[in-house]
Amino acid sequence: MTSWTREALTYETMVRQGLSSRRPVGVVEAVRSVLALQAQEPAAPYLALWNRIEGFDANDLDRALVDGSIVKASLFRFTLHAVDAGDVPWARAAMQSRVRDAGYHDVLDDIGLSAKRVDEILVHKIHGVVADDARSEVPS
Repeated sequence: MTSWTREALTYETMVRQGLSSRRPVGVVEAVRSVLALQAQEPAAPYLALWNRIEGFDANDLDRALVDGSIVKASLFRFTLHAVDAGDVPWARAAMQSRVRDAGYHDVLDDIGLSAKRVDEILVHKIHGVVADDARSEVPS
């Protein structure tokens, strides 16, 4: 049996998270490699990608958010994450049992909101925010 030192485990975790060295990859590939990046604070995904991507340009993440290839979604623990848009459906489906187990559906039902309606509201709001951001980038 292999035994691991604390240092070896720490290093392997850094490798798995793409933090052992910056790589020459694109924004979408970097996000997909870790599934999701913390995005509760506006600067968080930019800092996370700067630590992972060689020659990171913040405009690349801006473009990915505007074109919808990367979205911000509340998928885990009701925390906002930046995630590849293609990963949202399966990640949300995987988390549904956790939401049910935690009793959140009951809370939503108590205030008259179905999970489907919450998803509709979020999609509408996310598209509105992305559209507003895109308009604010267009010079007058």
